[in-house]
Amino acid sequence: MVKLSTLVTQFNELWPESGTEDWDRPGLMLGDLNQDISKVLLSVDITAGVLAEARSQDAGLIISHHPMFLRGVHSLSGDSAKGANVAFAIQHSLAVFSAHTNADFLEGGVSDTLGASLGLTKTGFLLASPQQGFIGELAKPLTLMDFARLAAKVLPPVAQGVMVAGDKDKMIQRV
Repeated sequence: MVKLSTLVTQFNELWPESGTEDWDRPGLMLGDLNQDISKVLLSVDITAGVLAEARSQDAGLIISHHPMFLRGVHSLSGDSAKGANVAFAIQHSLAVFSAHTNADFLEGGVSDTLGASLGLTKTGFLLASPQQGFIGELAKPLTLMDFARLAAKVLPPVAQGVMVAGDKDKMIQRV
């Protein structure tokens, strides 16, 4: 077991908040820094299902990509999804930490990992400083719809699923 405070220190070294976009809110969302952690669950988002899974797996910490509190929260009443999730996490001593834009653009970070999962080559950023807009090339052209299917197959599932805009039959190679 390790203290949550030790993990948070390590996470902040791995994913420094100095690499965070101004609008982003990563870091420790919920949790007692003195809590002992023996198991961690990774997720893209914090949902009721993710919280229930963490509890059923005896995970004391959830590391999510998307912050639990990204936009302003005006109420945590139990009749809202956000409020119910927070109450559940607190009642079951589930700590929540997120690494978002501060994990996206590091070498070997989320963008590199997702690009590799999609088989992208010639990868880079649309903007060099700050690094934003990860791009790369597919080994061979695909239709937009086939690329969406590939993405849905290799990427972790998210609540909204994979969505595309544009001509689904258009051939693409640079994404």
